[in-house]
Amino acid sequence: MASQSVSESNFGLLIAYVLPGYTALKGLPFIGSDFSTWSITSPHGEMTIAGFLATSIEAIFAGLTVSMIRWFVIDNLHHSSGLTPPNFDFAILEKRSQAFELLIRYHYTYYKFYANMVVALFWSFAMVQPRFGWTAAGYWLLTALFALGSRHTLKRYYERAGRLLAAESEA
Repeated sequence: MASQSVSESNFGLLIAYVLPGYTALKGLPFIGSDFSTWSITSPHGEMTIAGFLATSIEAIFAGLTVSMIRWFVIDNLHHSSGLTPPNFDFAILEKRSQAFELLIRYHYTYYKFYANMVVALFWSFAMVQPRFGWTAAGYWLLTALFALGSRHTLKRYYERAGRLLAAESEA
């Protein structure tokens, strides 16, 4: 059981922070950039542990920075467009913590991934500066899809977590 929960928590961190961070740093290799930019190799083409660790730390740092920008920009855009956070009654959280953790795993973690990818794609597009054409269209299409996905998953999270942690008088 312990190894299963470790892999589940690592998966959430990977998709919410590392993948968007790596995308912000390197761009998307399948849309107009070279796959070699994602490599973690020595000048001789050998995989190195130091390269892997350095790249991982850079991706985590970039991912956390992307997440901060997401919190400031994307969360506020969603809230100003009508998605409002529910009023949680945290006094009942202890009784419902397992269900709340499931909602975070099923909805909020994916929200962070989708919304962080919106920020990461904007950043990597600006850094890669592709000419307008298929590459640019691919970036904008993915950004739009991730933006829609982020709104949908945040809405689901708010609805379900709001019902779960509604005050006893509201439920």
